[in-house]
Amino acid sequence: MSRLNSVIHSETEWETHSVSLMAFEAFLQSHSRQMYRIAYSRLHDMHDAEEAVQDAALIIYRKWDRILAHPNSTALAFRIVSDAVIDRYRKRTRQGRTGLLPPDHNYFDGPAPDSSTDTHELLELVWSATDRLPSRQAEVIRLSLAGLANHEIAKALDIAPPTVSIHLRRGTEALRGLLKSHVRTASDPPHHAE
Repeated sequence: MSRLNSVIHSETEWETHSVSLMAFEAFLQSHSRQMYRIAYSRLHDMHDAEEAVQDAALIIYRKWDRILAHPNSTALAFRIVSDAVIDRYRKRTRQGRTGLLPPDHNYFDGPAPDSSTDTHELLELVWSATDRLPSRQAEVIRLSLAGLANHEIAKALDIAPPTVSIHLRRGTEALRGLLKSHVRTASDPPHHAE
């Protein structure tokens, strides 16, 4: 966070903005762990996740007054983190690097895919399938994978906790269906014309 500190010190007149700066620092202190988990859940790289959170923190700092005025400043800040993650992922893709999913997540109902399946291809398939879900379901699943509890997701997205549960259940079912159909299609023997 040294880059963030240097920007804050260069852009802040301490006497004028000290209360606002203290509120910003308190906000970051209380939400930085969740912000990092969101970033890491998408990028799967500690360095890139830290960079994305720093990028988001700079944007949040520069727009701090508008964020405070928002009815759900936490949800807005998490949206900024998500946007920073997308920017970081695009940069990483341009550099020829991609992220990986944590190995402990099982998105398949049933047998695991054939071991000959390329791991990178499988991981890209999972992210691609998540991207094909309705946007709210995809958001809820990503935040859940980031380690946020349902009540934290509800607060971040400004929705009711039961709504989070519904989106999580429906999104997980849809994701499993998408992945099952792909695994079944990929493992079906080729049809020969007679």
